[in-house]
Amino acid sequence: MPEEMDKLFAAMKKSRAESQAVFAELTTAQMNFKPANGTHTPRWNVEHMMGRQLLFFSQMYHEADASIPVMDLNPAQMPPDYKFANADWSGAEEARQMQRVSDFSRRFAYLLDGYSVDDKVPGSRWPTLKALLKQMDRHYSEHTTNTKKKFSLPGWPKK
Repeated sequence: MPEEMDKLFAAMKKSRAESQAVFAELTTAQMNFKPANGTHTPRWNVEHMMGRQLLFFSQMYHEADASIPVMDLNPAQMPPDYKFANADWSGAEEARQMQRVSDFSRRFAYLLDGYSVDDKVPGSRWPTLKALLKQMDRHYSEHTTNTKKKFSLPGWPKK
C-alpha cells in the first residue's frame, strides 16, 4: 500500500479503536438508552459508524470484484424510525462488529491497487479516496463524542 494511503488507513484504525474502547465498556441497557432530549441512542451511533464504513468500502470493492456484495447495514437516520439491529448486544459485541468491518475494509484493500489517495475510486461517491478515509477518521471521533455526552444525561443507566 502506498505510504500516504497506509497513513490514512492507520488514522482511521486509530480513531475506530478509540471509539471501540468507549463502546466496549457499555452494557446492553446503556447501549439502548433513549435520551429524553430526542437524540440518538448509543447503539444507533455505533451501528451508523459501522454501517457507513461497510457500505462505502463494499461499494468500491464490489466495483472491482463483483463477488463482493454491497453491504448496507445503515440504520434509519431519524430516532423515531430507528429499530435496533441487535437489541441484546452489549457494547463489547458492537465493538467486535466494528472490528469485523475494519478487518473487511483492510482485507480487501488490495483492490485499491493502482489508485492514489487523490483518485476517485469506481463505486465510490467520494471525490477522492483521501476524502473518504479522512471522513471515516472524523466520523468515528464525532459519533463517539456524541455518545459520551449521553453519559451525563438524566436517566443514563448506571449499569
